[in-house]
Amino acid sequence: MGQAPDFSGRQDVYSAFGELRVPFGEQVEAQISGRYEKYKSSFSNFSPKFALLARPTDWLSLRGSYGKAFRAPSIYQTVAVQSSQPSVSDGGTFVFVNTQARGDPNLRPEKSTNYNLGFTVKPARQIDLSLDYYSFEYQDLIVKENPQIFINQERADTAAGLTNTPAQQRVVRDPLGALRLVKINFINASAVKTKGLDLAANAGFDTGLGHIGLNAQWNHIINYRIQIAPGSAVIDGAGSVNFNNLGRSLPRDRVEYGVNWSSGRHSVNLLGHYVSGYTNDRTGITETEIKSWNTFDLQYILDLDGVVGKSTRLTVGAINIFDRDPPLAQLNLGYDPIVHDPRGRVIYVSIGQKF
Repeated sequence: MGQAPDFSGRQDVYSAFGELRVPFGEQVEAQISGRYEKYKSSFSNFSPKFALLARPTDWLSLRGSYGKAFRAPSIYQTVAVQSSQPSVSDGGTFVFVNTQARGDPNLRPEKSTNYNLGFTVKPARQIDLSLDYYSFEYQDLIVKENPQIFINQERADTAAGLTNTPAQQRVVRDPLGALRLVKINFINASAVKTKGLDLAANAGFDTGLGHIGLNAQWNHIINYRIQIAPGSAVIDGAGSVNFNNLGRSLPRDRVEYGVNWSSGRHSVNLLGHYVSGYTNDRTGITETEIKSWNTFDLQYILDLDGVVGKSTRLTVGAINIFDRDPPLAQLNLGYDPIVHDPRGRVIYVSIGQKF
């Protein structure tokens, strides 16, 4: 197991936030806000946001926003040492290796620029449809270096007869050649850009047996572009595990959908969760595709006293009611823990009190 020494540090920060809402008649409203942060003896930043909401008709609303965000490196990321034991490939053999990620006091703060465009249509009293397009662009993203990159380069350098290369200085082996340690750092990556769509639909119907509601939300990742350093190749990580770069597992599509019924003190909810299949880019594996996954949850709620605004609720439910296993992934656990839940069916009972 790796070891991490104790550490201490201090950050003093001053900030101010302001928000202004400006109506333009009854159909248009603008929002202007900003946050100023100053880190003592260090950097400062101003993050503005502008948003506009228009309701030209009773059944249509339009929205858009633009903003910037800022996140300073934490004390942990600037002065600490983090130990972990990830699974890596060493010449085609999968092993767990000790890594030590060292903080860097010269890390730059993360900055991002984002915008959103969307609309909501309400053709009937209990039916609505909304669509949003979003874009996020991160600069100087603070991440840990990927140890796999240094292991691959160290093996290539050794095979070429080189000595004391930068990669060889990062990789420590025992006298028999087995991996003992990989030294990595917290770094500022160059840029990460992502764009996507959010679609949501809701419908409700009153029947003689109670109220029935239908809902669905779909998120689609258009792209997830990663550039590790200025001038380096741009990687589109959408639909990939991103094992060999700084990205995270990111299926392109996720869908949440359900139907609910309610009558008096009783309600029942059936929820579905769909995750699309995606590619496992880990080197040295035989199965590169991770299949799609679909699970269902069931929930029953009983209002025990029925007093509006002050009620006791009994909830009985099951998560993953059909006990579906996560799809096989040739990763260290046999599944992808970033995306899938391995627990199977989970039964729960709870009582909640609202005051």
